[in-house]
Amino acid sequence: MIKFIIIGLLVLSAIALIILIVKCIKGKRFLIRQFERCNCIVFGKKGTGKDLLFNAVINGRKKPCYANIPYNEKFCEVRQIKDFSVSPNTYENFLNDDIKVIDKTLEENKDFYISDGGIVLPSQYQGQLVKNYPSLPIFYALSRHLTNSNIHINTQNLTRVWDKLREQADGYFKTLSSIKVAGFIFTRFVYYDEYESAKNNLLPYKRRIFAKAESVANLEEFEAVNGRVEEFIICQRIKNIKYDTRAYHSIIYGVPAPIKKKLKKTVDE
Repeated sequence: MIKFIIIGLLVLSAIALIILIVKCIKGKRFLIRQFERCNCIVFGKKGTGKDLLFNAVINGRKKPCYANIPYNEKFCEVRQIKDFSVSPNTYENFLNDDIKVIDKTLEENKDFYISDGGIVLPSQYQGQLVKNYPSLPIFYALSRHLTNSNIHINTQNLTRVWDKLREQADGYFKTLSSIKVAGFIFTRFVYYDEYESAKNNLLPYKRRIFAKAESVANLEEFEAVNGRVEEFIICQRIKNIKYDTRAYHSIIYGVPAPIKKKLKKTVDE
């Protein structure tokens, strides 16, 4: 009897593992596809996996990119936000049909990843942002035209990012949690294609198992009002996570963050 129980548990465990692997593959493919398609904003509480999502996309796409912090030595080149500009052109130049021709300083097909958008592009300092980056919103809107690329931002609070950018994004990802398991890290997130749904932290619609037709109808009604709201999961090998999780220690203090030392037990202990 015990033998059959053990076999049953092993079979259930194997099925659960296969389901998890399939979900992770689906989540990663969806994530990469959206980042390739449009400007995305990732938001969520501290430690839920915002930079991990960026890391997964960068490693998954395996294409050269720009970033404001060193995400990946192999693929990412660190650039400043001010480099993404069509200066001296502003909205007035476009309104008056007086566009100035400028030199192209950015490469084709290299997306820009901005970490901590709520700090470097804070909505509460809109007046200062307009002075510092008068044409960044134009570049953001025209990035596909200008360099066949996208700009992605992450932040703890969605509404803290400069509204001239966040309301132009086409995809929003809310990270829910990240946990480490046996050399892997799993990150759960919700995808939104409507800004208002993301701002309101809307939960995905849950289908009723025993009322399929009713659930499909309700889901269609839900998406007609709120857009697509769907939860996904991805997993990454911890050894493939290359970015500095404490990059701002170096930026602010001028030296790398101290390495956390593992305490070794002595014989006396």
